Amino acid sequence: MRNRLISPRGFSLVELLVALVFTGILMAGMSSVFKSSLSSFVTSGEGISSARRNRLAMDLLSDDLNSAGQYLALEAPPRGIMDANPGFLINPKVPFPGTDIPVADAVTDELLFYYDEPLPFEGTFKSDTLGTASYVASGAAAPVGGGVDLKFLGSDQAAQVKAGMMLITRGNYEHKKVISASPGTDGKTTTVTLDGLFGEKHLATEGVLIAKPAQYVRYRIFSQNWDPQKPTGIGIPCLVREQGNYPGSGPFVPDATLTTIVAENVSRFTVSLSADRGTTWTTGNSWAEIKASLNSQLTTAGAPGFNAVENSPHWFRSVPLLVRVNVTTRTAQARAEFSATSTALAYKEQTQSLILLPRHFGLNF
Repeated sequence: MRNRLISPRGFSLVELLVALVFTGILMAGMSSVFKSSLSSFVTSGEGISSARRNRLAMDLLSDDLNSAGQYLALEAPPRGIMDANPGFLINPKVPFPGTDIPVADAVTDELLFYYDEPLPFEGTFKSDTLGTASYVASGAAAPVGGGVDLKFLGSDQAAQVKAGMMLITRGNYEHKKVISASPGTDGKTTTVTLDGLFGEKHLATEGVLIAKPAQYVRYRIFSQNWDPQKPTGIGIPCLVREQGNYPGSGPFVPDATLTTIVAENVSRFTVSLSADRGTTWTTGNSWAEIKASLNSQLTTAGAPGFNAVENSPHWFRSVPLLVRVNVTTRTAQARAEFSATSTALAYKEQTQSLILLPRHFGLNF
C-alpha cells in the first residue's frame, strides 16, 4: 500500500475574522476594567495622601499648641510682651492670593503664639559653681575667669549654645541670660558668661537647660509656586509654620531658616476658642470680636474672678481655653470623578479637627 502525506487543515479566513472580533471585544472589556481600576487606584491614593497630610499637620499642631505660653522663667511672666502682639492671637479671615481657590474662599486664620523654646538636650556644669560669693558674672565688669563651663555630650550640642539664649538650672530653676558663648577645644564644653550672679551654689553633676527665649510662631496658608503644570502665578496652597524672635510692638518678621511647610494642598485653616467647655465657639472678623465672644462666654461659664478676658497680653495663662483647629486638605489634582456633575474638574476635600486644652493655659501666676 502506498503511503499518503496528509497536510493539516488551517483556519479559514472567516474563522480568523470571527476570532479577531471576539479578541477585540475581550480586549475592549479588559481595557475598560483596567482604566477603571487605574482611576480608582489613583483617586484612592490621592485620598490617602490627603489624609496623611492632615494627620501630620495635626501632630505638629498638637505639639506646638502644648508649647504655647511656655514661660521657662517660672517666677513671673516675661517682660516686654505687648498688647499689639499678645502671647496668643488669632487673626481671622486673612486673604491668601496666588492659588486657584476662588477669592471669596481664599482666606485663612492666622494663629500666633509666644513661647520659650528649650534646646532638645541638656548639659551639666563642668565644675562646682559658687553662688553670690563668687565672681561668676558677665558684662564689662566681669573679672577674668568669670565664665561658667558647661559640658555636653558632643560638639554638635556645645556649638548650639549662643549669646542671647537662656540658661536654666535644674536644681532650682535659676535662670540667667547668656551674654557670650565660646566652645571649648575638647569639643564637648562651652564657656558662657551670664548676665548676673547665681543665687545658690551649683554642683558639677547638676543639669542645665539651654533655651531660645521669646520665640513667636505663626501658622497660616501661603501659596508656593512648585507645580510647573499650573499657570504662572497659580501656586499650591500650603500650611506654613513660621518662627522668629518676638517682635514687641512691631510687625512679626519670621526667620526664613526656620520656616516649615507643614502640609501641601491645604485649602482651609480655621482656629476657634471656647471658654465654656466647648458649648460655644468663638466667631468674629477681628481679634477684638473674638475676645468679645470669649467675654460673653465667661460671663456665665467663667470661674470666680475670671469672668472676662483680662486686659493683659498674658490673659490666656489665667483662663482655661479649649482650642479647636480645622485643617482642610484637598487632592493634588482636580478630577472629573470628584465633581458633582462629572462635567467639570473638581478637588476632593477632607477636614480633620483637633480640640485640646493647651497645657500652659489656665495657669495663673
